[in-house]
Amino acid sequence: MAAAMAVAVVAESASAQDVQPMAVVCDNKGQKWFEWSSVTSPKDISHASRYVNDTGATMSGTLTAGYQKTIGAELSSTVGSTASGDVVIASLDVQTSHTLKAYGSKTTSSSVGVTISIPTGKTSVAFGGTTIVTGTYKYQYCNSSGTMQTLQSGRAQSWTVFTIGGVRCDLSTTDPLSALAKSRYC
Repeated sequence: MAAAMAVAVVAESASAQDVQPMAVVCDNKGQKWFEWSSVTSPKDISHASRYVNDTGATMSGTLTAGYQKTIGAELSSTVGSTASGDVVIASLDVQTSHTLKAYGSKTTSSSVGVTISIPTGKTSVAFGGTTIVTGTYKYQYCNSSGTMQTLQSGRAQSWTVFTIGGVRCDLSTTDPLSALAKSRYC
């Protein structure tokens, strides 16, 4: 029994040493590039306040959309840190039809003013929001031996133009950001 156990251990050690990860061959030696997957661009609300007009008259003017959360251009690397945040976000920008904000930029943490008019007896939401673009990336390199190496990988996020607006809770809307504000805050 002891001899059989020793043979099994030796066989296991030998086979574990023989296993090598498969190298991916590339023919563009010296080149670096990004590979992107799971790129999405959902809308999100960063500022919102709900207003109910029970004054008996139309209420109009600049109303405050209160701060809810910060949306930023950021990245998290799970492997390496070869490419700067600016380079990663610029590469993500090319993957979308949106113009993205620079790495490190954030929506304001202050309230924002929204000029709207609310008829008597109606409820409206003043809001601010944007489109968030996220994706998972690999920054690849074809070394001098013609083998591909992953220099950096992770997840990147940025955002587009900050939009403010108002939406009445009793009316339908075709604007996706207004519809999101209405569904969350009406």
